[in-house]
Amino acid sequence: MRQFATFSATSSAGIRVTVQSVLHEPVERKKSILLFLRWAVFLKEDRPSGGGWRMVFQGKWKGREVMTKEKVKTREKGTRINLLLAGLITVGLVFSAGLGWSGEMKIQGQKVEMARPEVEHPIKNPKMYSKIKRCNQCGMMINMWARTRHSFSHPEGEFTSCSIRCVADKVKNSVQPASAVKVALYLEPEIMIPAEKATYVIGSRAKGTMTMKSKIAFADPQKAKRFVSLYGGTVSDFQGAFQAATMELPKSAGMIAKKRQKTGKIKEVKAATECLVCGMKVASYPQHDSQVLLGDNSSGHFCSTHCLIEYLANPGQFVKKVLPTKMIWTKVYPNGGYESAVGLYYVIGSKLLGPMGREAVPFRRKAAAQAFVKDQGGKIVSFKELVPQMVANE
Repeated sequence: MRQFATFSATSSAGIRVTVQSVLHEPVERKKSILLFLRWAVFLKEDRPSGGGWRMVFQGKWKGREVMTKEKVKTREKGTRINLLLAGLITVGLVFSAGLGWSGEMKIQGQKVEMARPEVEHPIKNPKMYSKIKRCNQCGMMINMWARTRHSFSHPEGEFTSCSIRCVADKVKNSVQPASAVKVALYLEPEIMIPAEKATYVIGSRAKGTMTMKSKIAFADPQKAKRFVSLYGGTVSDFQGAFQAATMELPKSAGMIAKKRQKTGKIKEVKAATECLVCGMKVASYPQHDSQVLLGDNSSGHFCSTHCLIEYLANPGQFVKKVLPTKMIWTKVYPNGGYESAVGLYYVIGSKLLGPMGREAVPFRRKAAAQAFVKDQGGKIVSFKELVPQMVANE
């Protein structure tokens, strides 16, 4: 039985080299030699009790001898390889020839790292790609994440999101469809096209937004395929990308929450932390607290959405030095967990009272908010509708 391990490399000039190393069964020692610009690849069978291959890479890198080993287990002892090792093989001669290879073999212990496309994402000093400043769902800055932005119509209004992930999140939370969806081109973010006409690349080494696997758009299917040949991934249409984003939501939510805490965007509430508006101890009200991330990366804390809305309406009333608000977080009712305040549904005028009396009770899912209204009274509003008088008097 023959097995094949494929090694390939593609240059930006369009030159692609692919070699298959043939593994013969059941020869005790197997060796296939590939000479590719002074690289040699040796494959040698190493049969431990569980069976498997030991792949040994040997060669010269800019005149220096290099070796790295990778053990690959078999699914069936001695007959089938469970994981085929594929790598991009480059040498100094290739770079000096100016062919611009898409990947490079970096010797770091036993790892082989693949290059990402040289594209700035997020954009640190972006121009105004969109007049909408923040993602309707997660609150991130649209122009920083312009390469993956989407706009769409929805029964609740017109929205612009930072990513297809946030489009999927809005649709799932509202149980209402998005229509007239447009997407920015990843390599030309100033251009937006109808998403139904776009070709998406899913899971490449390009950086995505709010997702475990990037989902980026191209106008030209051939450019998308070319990108895949350089940076991996699979080609899809909008429906395929949207379905992938929807399926990924539960896992991505956990990943995003951990990342927000790890990067300090969400700060831990300490026993001594006081509400910026009323001065009460925030830790005493874990089901209601909120916080904001400020321009200097410090945080302001609040005992409730009541105090949060008061602060956002007039921050100068509560602090001596007013800093820009970068992100707004609030606890989702009733199970907790911080979420971006801008994409939630709020019930005002219900029987439920918070630390300061009347409260805007936040829900992630519209259906949950509707069930709460049926039981506790009140009405549902969006974040942008909230003002202090509304929260206090409803």
